[in-house]
Amino acid sequence: MDIELQPGTIWNGRYRIAAKLGKGGMGAVFAAEDLKLQGKLRAIKIAMPSPSSDRFGYRDISEEARMLLRLSHPNLPHIMDCFGLDLPGQDMSCEAIVMEYIRGETAGERFQRYGRCMPFQEVLRIGLQLCSALAYLHRQTPQIIHRDLKPSNVMMEENGHVRLIDFGIARHYKNGQTQDTMLLGTPGFAAPEQARHDGQSDPRSDVFGLGALLYYLLSGGNCYDANGRERQPASRLLQSDVPAGFIAVLERMVMFRQIDRYGKMEDVELALRMFVSESKAANNQLSTQIAQGERIHISFAPLSAGAGSTFLAISTAKLLGTLGIACAAAEYPSPQPEWRALLGIADEKEQDGKGSGIAEWASDGVSWMAPKHGSFSNSAEASEKLAVRLRRTACAVTLTDISSHADLAEARSWMLQCRIVAVIADPFPAKWSLERLNYFTELGEQLRIRGGKLVWIANKDCKFNGRSEWMRMLPHRPIAAFPLLPAEQVLDAIWRGAWPTMDKRLRKEALPALRPIANEIKRYAK
Repeated sequence: MDIELQPGTIWNGRYRIAAKLGKGGMGAVFAAEDLKLQGKLRAIKIAMPSPSSDRFGYRDISEEARMLLRLSHPNLPHIMDCFGLDLPGQDMSCEAIVMEYIRGETAGERFQRYGRCMPFQEVLRIGLQLCSALAYLHRQTPQIIHRDLKPSNVMMEENGHVRLIDFGIARHYKNGQTQDTMLLGTPGFAAPEQARHDGQSDPRSDVFGLGALLYYLLSGGNCYDANGRERQPASRLLQSDVPAGFIAVLERMVMFRQIDRYGKMEDVELALRMFVSESKAANNQLSTQIAQGERIHISFAPLSAGAGSTFLAISTAKLLGTLGIACAAAEYPSPQPEWRALLGIADEKEQDGKGSGIAEWASDGVSWMAPKHGSFSNSAEASEKLAVRLRRTACAVTLTDISSHADLAEARSWMLQCRIVAVIADPFPAKWSLERLNYFTELGEQLRIRGGKLVWIANKDCKFNGRSEWMRMLPHRPIAAFPLLPAEQVLDAIWRGAWPTMDKRLRKEALPALRPIANEIKRYAK
């Protein structure tokens, strides 16, 4: 039975229905405005009545909610709320799961936009991100098996960030149990054991599902048929850019017997990573994507307070502007925004974007954006508004300053959508913390899986006895070392209304140090 609700309907006194997003065998999904958070969009999934139940499918959907409530991974949806409800005009009850609204399209929709021929490297990036999410699920106690990997259950954001959605038929692996309680899954993607009464799904079932999904995306939309024990992927159906060595990996993923497949998702990720291309051809493909509208996002973040991320973010933006690279630079929302004051922007020079609470102005070839002090009740609201403003620019490069005032936990999802995250470290390791070092180490690994990278920049560099030791303390060799500029000349430039790196007396020392940073960005944006 289909679920239909009129736009404007308010649930739980908080969520106002905006539109229906889709439906499936396990439920329907609606977009709704969160009235307690200034209309922030949410996705709400409603359970369909269970055909095997006299009332409704409460237990299954509640199991999904319980799983999502305790999960936290950048490639999985974040659940916000869960509640029961009575459908208007119908004698039935359901349960609603409120999740973050993911802006983007499904892998199936993107596949169609590519004319059913998605580049191998892009499919590989999707596969690697799904490996990360599935490995995380399989590490839970007890293990969580997704069991429904298919193009419509993979959401892709504008920058290529992947989210694995729809846990309607996910289950816990039960050691010693010989079969699943229900035979579920999507034909063409579900592992053979999911269709047998004597089989139990385990992590290798998701290995098969991922292999079948990759096969679909790389064969022009052909579904893999696993009914016959001897059947193998027909290599002649795979598109021409698929490396020959990849076929053996794919064949092992979709073997009929579970024992013949990769034993764990980490092994699959290791095998797939061998085919990641760093070649000039891949960079040219990326440049073509930029020409077609894809943005290159960069964030600057400090290892400790006062490290200088704000200074280097602004300085890099100004340099890109002088090099003729279309750039938008923004201050990430924090309780203490400072860009407007630091850059000396008077109210009459701003364009507020119709009450968005975000000041906008242009200078030095850069489109600048900064939240106004006191304009937002929380940083989540402000960051969403800022993201909208940045998407409206025509700039190939967007650069964000994640200052020491920002909440790193809240900024994590923002930075994970970046192509580059530059961590700024000064020569005062007494201010560094192990917690922050571990945070950036884990962030760098997640970026690497998505095809991005985390780089280190040494700031306030000068000659002193401990300099070599300072450089060795950094987790990776810095891509640039920016000098400690004379304080009196920096202050003099600022008080004259000039930015220090653009001042004639400081340019000779500052610009050569900034160029390695600009070159790192230009590799993706030329």
